[in-house]
Amino acid sequence: MVAQQPTHHTALARWGADIAMLINIAIWGLQYIVMKDALDDFAPLTFNAIRFVIGLPFILLLIAHQGPKMRIARRDIMPLIVLSIIGQVGYQVCSIMGLKLTTGTNTSLMIATIPTWTALLSIILG
Repeated sequence: MVAQQPTHHTALARWGADIAMLINIAIWGLQYIVMKDALDDFAPLTFNAIRFVIGLPFILLLIAHQGPKMRIARRDIMPLIVLSIIGQVGYQVCSIMGLKLTTGTNTSLMIATIPTWTALLSIILG
């Protein structure tokens, strides 16, 4: 006689990742509407500064939680700094200034093409 294994699959265990992804999609989709509305009250760079100040503690907690796993090789520090300045700082400044000058819909559509631009740049730059 073969013993049956108990099934411990609850709805959350089975669909948890999908639910989390849907929540993430909703947040990403709504962020441009919220940001566009906030830009009526804040200057674009002030708004980004507030976002960074709020987000920094969460990132620091994540880094603290990771501990020694977050070590970076000395040779990777300078390329990481350059990529951060170009990729993150450049993107944040350009995207918030662009959002100020256009609609949330236009911004969302342009942001949706980022995977294509990333693939093209990866091919071009090797």
